[in-house]
Amino acid sequence: MQYTINSKEPVEVIWNKYIDQSYQPISSPFTVESNRIILKRAAPKVAGAYQVIVRNSHGENRQNLRINIKPRRRQQRKSVKITIEPNEVTIEPGEKTVVKCHVKGARKYRLTWKNDANDTSLSHYQQGNDLIIAPIDDTPGGTMNFKCQVDVSGQSKSHHASVPITIRDGKKK
Repeated sequence: MQYTINSKEPVEVIWNKYIDQSYQPISSPFTVESNRIILKRAAPKVAGAYQVIVRNSHGENRQNLRINIKPRRRQQRKSVKITIEPNEVTIEPGEKTVVKCHVKGARKYRLTWKNDANDTSLSHYQQGNDLIIAPIDDTPGGTMNFKCQVDVSGQSKSHHASVPITIRDGKKK
């Protein structure tokens, strides 16, 4: 904050903060110069009521002000944890199962299930965070790896978790 003092003689400038029901000299978060006060780092503890006193041989003048510190919105930086339940699936043709992908540590995200196998004959679809698997009679047997991919708003890196899904051979002989 910058201020101007008009005086033909030397002045004394004192900055105080209102603490414990009285004004006390300000401490290290500030640098006081002849015509300005500099806040080195805005932090919640700096917020509060302040008073500047300007004195010379003719008297003094007091001005009060309030400093509010608005927290900066931070991008989500906490670690994102992805878990899949169940962590392994074995299913037969004609059955239906639900695999759940749980996301912790993220508020805004996009979740996508992907099949790492080339064979796309397995009947499956996504509903919210869930993967619904329903193999039909002629679905070939084998193990496929499904990946739950989570893209968090504001982060460039995707988060993943995988689940092996084994289909028992449903082909009629």
